[in-house]
Amino acid sequence: MKETNQVLDTVMSISRTMKRRRGRGHHRPRGGFRILRVLESEGPMVSKDLAEKLDIRPSSLSEALDRLQEKGLIERTPDQDDKRKVTISTTDKVKEMKLKRQEKQDEYQTIITNALTKEEQDEFIRLGNKIVEALRNASSER
Repeated sequence: MKETNQVLDTVMSISRTMKRRRGRGHHRPRGGFRILRVLESEGPMVSKDLAEKLDIRPSSLSEALDRLQEKGLIERTPDQDDKRKVTISTTDKVKEMKLKRQEKQDEYQTIITNALTKEEQDEFIRLGNKIVEALRNASSER
């Protein structure tokens, strides 16, 4: 049982360390991440369509959009023909955040690949996938 605790402790330690490193000088809006991800992948869209895409109430979306706009992450542009419609788009600040996140992931990749041999990396991936599969199966059984 002690070895099992050490495995979980190690996984949690890796997770905490990565979160701590990511947190230095970097704040990601929690509730708005899904919104930003959809807008980045699909481009600007009318708020009604965005609410449907995210499967959330328009009032909940509006609150989240207010927070994102305050942080300078989105812009709201009124439709020229129908002033009731507002198109939501991301700002350059989101692109900058995305670039910084990619740089951080590249840094982690370098650290990890330098710490492990190719064989150890393959084994780590195999074991990690095995753990993820077990957790998914346990979740679906509930």
